[in-house]
Amino acid sequence: MRKVIKQKTKDKTMINHVKKRYKERFHSELSDNDILYMIAQIKKGKSRFVMAQSRNRTVHVVRMLINGADTEVAVVYNKQKSLIHTVFPVEWLTDKSFQEYLDRRSYINED
Repeated sequence: MRKVIKQKTKDKTMINHVKKRYKERFHSELSDNDILYMIAQIKKGKSRFVMAQSRNRTVHVVRMLINGADTEVAVVYNKQKSLIHTVFPVEWLTDKSFQEYLDRRSYINED
């Protein structure tokens, strides 16, 4: 019972993190339905696969309507949990910001 409660709390924290980063990076609110829409795009193969970070985490590009404009958003998706870890602008994939993040993460986690 305790493990189930702890898992729900972790999942909720993950969702709150995604909403916070979305607002910070895209200056727009992200609803629970928007998150479900992004997950559905990934599961149905309508997203653009970028790379696998690990066995469970993959990076995808999904399309979202942000402030009335059709915009591509990069997401880190957890296949095991069927949840999104974080969101960031697609430009980060090409301007090396995302690679720097991965390098920092592997250094901290000693991967």
